Amino acid sequence: MYNKKSKIELKKSLKRESFNRTTCSFYKYCFIDNPEDLRNKLYSDLIEQDILGRIYVSKEGINAQISIPEHNVEDFKSYIHSIDVFSDIKFKHAVEEGTSFLKLKILVRDEIVAYKVPEESYDMNKTGVHLKPVDFNSSIKEKDSIVLI
Repeated sequence: MYNKKSKIELKKSLKRESFNRTTCSFYKYCFIDNPEDLRNKLYSDLIEQDILGRIYVSKEGINAQISIPEHNVEDFKSYIHSIDVFSDIKFKHAVEEGTSFLKLKILVRDEIVAYKVPEESYDMNKTGVHLKPVDFNSSIKEKDSIVLI
């Protein structure tokens, strides 16, 4: 399951599109039992939605930068949220639009971000809590707060 078209053919296909695309990214650290199976399912489902981009899947989660036809954005988000471990994923949309990707590439990797940190040195279930700006400001007023920039 991979693209078999040449770069020239892919560029021509993009030029013929009669719709705009939205570029977005998302990631989540979570345990994925069988990254290969997830990769194959994602590929066959996302190619049907005309999604382009790059997605890394590993036992520790998912990391994606993709281009979605504007008319498929809500269906795509619903699809990702329908996968149990991704039900709470937040999407970040690109500030500037344009042609971001020529094809869909989904790779199984050892890590979704290459930190080269030994697996036994962290627990993916221990994650931070997202704070609203007002809550962040309150939390840094506490006596022992440290903010790293």
